[in-house]
Amino acid sequence: GRSGELGDSDIAGELSVDTRGERPLLTAALSSRVLDFDDLAVLFGGAPSTAEGEALSPEQAAIAARLRRERRFFPDTPLDVTRIRSMDARLTYSAERIETPDFPVQSGRLVLRLEDGVLDAQEVVFRLPQGAVAGQIVLDARRDTPTTRLDMRLIEARLETLLKVGDGPPPLVGDLVGRVRLTGAGLSVRQTMADADGEVLVVIPRGEIREAFAELLGINVTKGLGLLLSEDQSRTEIRCAVAHFRARDGVMRADPFIFDTTPVLGRGEGRIDLGREQLALRIDGEAKEPRLIRLMAPVTVDGAFAAPEVGVETGTALAQAGLGAALGALAAPLAA
Repeated sequence: GRSGELGDSDIAGELSVDTRGERPLLTAALSSRVLDFDDLAVLFGGAPSTAEGEALSPEQAAIAARLRRERRFFPDTPLDVTRIRSMDARLTYSAERIETPDFPVQSGRLVLRLEDGVLDAQEVVFRLPQGAVAGQIVLDARRDTPTTRLDMRLIEARLETLLKVGDGPPPLVGDLVGRVRLTGAGLSVRQTMADADGEVLVVIPRGEIREAFAELLGINVTKGLGLLLSEDQSRTEIRCAVAHFRARDGVMRADPFIFDTTPVLGRGEGRIDLGREQLALRIDGEAKEPRLIRLMAPVTVDGAFAAPEVGVETGTALAQAGLGAALGALAAPLAA
């Protein structure tokens, strides 16, 4: 047994190398008591956090600075495919605790097989406070441009643990399931995403939303703003919500997605450009009962993944009333 460190994470376990075959065969069973989630970024050409106390090399600092300057998440550092082709491997890895400020991940497990230039992460599991993200990732590096196939599921998750907004009560609660199936070719994560085909599906089979936000989804200014300003925490039912995106050449286009609440039915459309890391989405809310005052204006989410702008597509009435900017700020929790 051996132990050591990978960035800010501890790592221990046993490994052996068999050199009798055509390629060396590495067999390893490793584990971490604490995994710093930032250290995973290094494996995909990214960089750890630049916060004080984080371990990173000058090269990683340069990568982090470039991603921050360009407001991007996906690194474009080329993958060295010769390393993948030069050996085979059998690996199991587990992390008892995962530290990350951005995602409520608690622990993880990986089972990996590398053979003849094909890296098959047969079992990838991240445990959440409720539910898990689990699936398979296959990287085929037998050609000059590797192909990556990803199939991940969001299982038995809860909205309130994934979509926290501020310190108050969560605006949305309920069950959340989903699936991501994407295939793309590229020497880096960014190239692969820009080439991706497949689909993304997210479903809220049942839940609750703060009534004020449901009303604002239909831009019911009188009731929605009144509930928000009074800090009324009343909730209403989410009957069902379904968002389905089809990806082609790195661009995901929405089948009209539905957000059905008791007072308002929201219908969404738009696109997410994985290569440029830009999104342009809009939701039109339709009140199910007649309103005394209702101003028609879709809620919009536009801009870079790193800093999307939430707003309202203001019409004449909203512009004259000066409500567009205020409603845009209040709509932010809905866009999370």
